[in-house]
Amino acid sequence: MSTTAQTDVIPDDLITMSAAAKLAGAHLATVHRWRLTGRLRAWKRVGRYLVSRAELLGLFRPVEGKPVATPAPTAQTTADWEREKAAILKRARLA
Repeated sequence: MSTTAQTDVIPDDLITMSAAAKLAGAHLATVHRWRLTGRLRAWKRVGRYLVSRAELLGLFRPVEGKPVATPAPTAQTTADWEREKAAILKRARLA
């Protein structure tokens, strides 16, 4: 009786390398590099490499960063906007 190792189990969520690149927002060559360097396991079927969708998404994690400061709103009146608009049109020689 033989036992199957955990690494021999083929996931049921396999996707093509091009679908993986689209999902990751990366270039196809980048996904192939992840495969070649061992960051992403792949299975070959009928000459095409397939990767697990779950493993691909597991490569990504949220980044903790500083909150972005939003600028304080400036108080401009309608007249201020109209003067600014007129100045822009004058510079563009549209008015």
